[in-house]
Amino acid sequence: MRTFLSTAMSATMALVLIVLAVALVGCTDEPAPLAPDLAKSHLPFPATPEILMGNFYEAYGTQDLAGYASLLHPDFQFELARGFTPQSWGRDQELAIAARMFSREDYVKPDRVIAGIAHIEFVCFEGVGPWVVAPENGGAVTLVRTYNVHVRFHRTDESVIDVQGTSIFHVHADEFEDAGGETRLGYRIVRWVDRTG
Repeated sequence: MRTFLSTAMSATMALVLIVLAVALVGCTDEPAPLAPDLAKSHLPFPATPEILMGNFYEAYGTQDLAGYASLLHPDFQFELARGFTPQSWGRDQELAIAARMFSREDYVKPDRVIAGIAHIEFVCFEGVGPWVVAPENGGAVTLVRTYNVHVRFHRTDESVIDVQGTSIFHVHADEFEDAGGETRLGYRIVRWVDRTG
């Protein structure tokens, strides 16, 4: 059973992470980044869910926006599922957040400077159990798997944000072009439920 103190600490961490995500996005009226061309990704074609998640680890850890964008399904949804007020957003807002976070630059606001993310370090990124088939809207099939995640965000001011917990990834298989222009069946992330804190 969780104590009041551990519940309060989890809620505080969730609030800090929500504020960080909002700060990294900045103004919501900024234009979303253009989606990078899927066919130009240097990552291996995601012919299996394992290759897809290996690509996620590589793109996110190296702050590769084009690579990261190539992994997200057009209907992608991110869900921040911790704390008392879960939040969610779509692909365009996720890429806007990632563009700011992956830029490695400080974000200057009128009243303060928010240190940028200089480096992302995966301490742990391990799948828990096998991929499970789950029905989705419209009868489409989705594969779902939980990952244990521990990430350190090293900031430009030398501070570190340490985040750990679980994330649930939902992936769809559909046809899209590979780097050679050939249409193939591959996997992309359609939903990421982030329960880290």
